[in-house]
Amino acid sequence: MISKRRIIYICANDGTDTRVVKELKTLSKKSEIIFIGCNKNSEKSFIGSYVKRKFIFTSSHRNPVTYLLFNLAIVFLRLRYRCTSIHVVDEQTFLFVWLSCLWKPVTLDIFDSIFLKYNLPNDKGIILKRLLYGLSENIIVTDQKRKTLLPVEFHHKSVILPNVPFRVRHSDERLRLCNGNVVRFGCFGTLTEDRGINFLSQIAKLSPKIEITCAGWIPRAETRRKIEDSISFNYLGVLQQDDVFKAMQRTDFLCMIYPSNNLNNQYASPNKLYDAIHLGIPVICNDDMEVAKYVDQHKLGITLSRKEIDYPDQSVIDKIMDFVPLADSIYEELKGFYCWENYQEVLINCHRLNVR
Repeated sequence: MISKRRIIYICANDGTDTRVVKELKTLSKKSEIIFIGCNKNSEKSFIGSYVKRKFIFTSSHRNPVTYLLFNLAIVFLRLRYRCTSIHVVDEQTFLFVWLSCLWKPVTLDIFDSIFLKYNLPNDKGIILKRLLYGLSENIIVTDQKRKTLLPVEFHHKSVILPNVPFRVRHSDERLRLCNGNVVRFGCFGTLTEDRGINFLSQIAKLSPKIEITCAGWIPRAETRRKIEDSISFNYLGVLQQDDVFKAMQRTDFLCMIYPSNNLNNQYASPNKLYDAIHLGIPVICNDDMEVAKYVDQHKLGITLSRKEIDYPDQSVIDKIMDFVPLADSIYEELKGFYCWENYQEVLINCHRLNVR
C-alpha cells in the first residue's frame, strides 16, 4: 500500500492560476496538500477541494512582509506536521523562503523564470543559481528549450512538465467562423496592454465586426478602464479553467501576444496554445516568439510581425479574415499528445508519491 504523504505547496498566487490548480488536483490524489499563497485583492481561490489546509495572505507578492509570513507559516507547519516534501513555484519565491525549506526535499517549479526575465540564461548569475538549484532535489521546466537554458550542471535534476490542459472534448457549442458577420477574439490570463489588449483595442476600432471576450487578472488600473470603456470588450472576471474553456468555445481566435523584451517571453511555452489545440481554435501570436515557429509549421494560427501588432491596419484584418482553420481531425491528433494526463506522472515522481 502506498502511504499518504504531506506536501507544503508554496506560490505567490492565491490558487487561481490554472497550472497551480492542475498540479494540486494531481498531487492531492496521493498526498495531503498544505497550500501557502497570497493575493492582495483576496480574489476567490479555486483549490479548496484539493488542499487539506491553506494559508492565503492578503498582501502583494511584491511586499517583503508577504515572504516573512511565508517563512513563519513554513516553520510552523514543519513543526506542527510531518511534511514529506516541499513544492515551490518560481525561483523568486524560493529565493525568499529557501532557509525555511532546509533539510526537506524541494521541487522547484519554474513557471516564469526571474533569470530569463533579466536575460540571464545558462551560467549567467551562476552563484545565485547554484544556491537555488543546488538546494532543489528536482527542477521542473515547461519544455526542452527552457531546460537547455539552465546551467548544464543542473540538467540531470531537471524534468519537463508541459503547460498542457486536461484532455478536452469538442463541444457542440463550438461554432466556427462561417458567415463573416462578426469575428470573435479571446484574450485570457494576465491582461495587459502588451499582452494583446492594445492590439485588440486597435483592431476593434478598424472594424465593427470585431468582438472581444477576455477573462483573467488585470494588474493595471488603466488597462481595466480601457477594457470597461470599450463596447467591443466583454470582461468576464477571473474564472476557473472549465469556465474559461466555455468562454473560449465562443471565440474564433485566441490572442497569444507577448512582449519580446526578455528571454522569458521569447521562450514562453504558453498554456493558451495547448488550450487552443484542445478546443480547435487558431491563435494569433507575434513572430518573434520561439513558439511562433511551431504555430507556422503546423498551421495553428497567424503569426504577426511586431509592426503589425503595434500598428495594425486593414491588411491585418484581411489576413485574419482569410485564415482557414485546420480540420478537427488534425486538432484531435495533436491534443491526444498534448494533454495533462500524459505528463502528470512527472509531477508525482518528483515527490516520490509512487514509492512504497
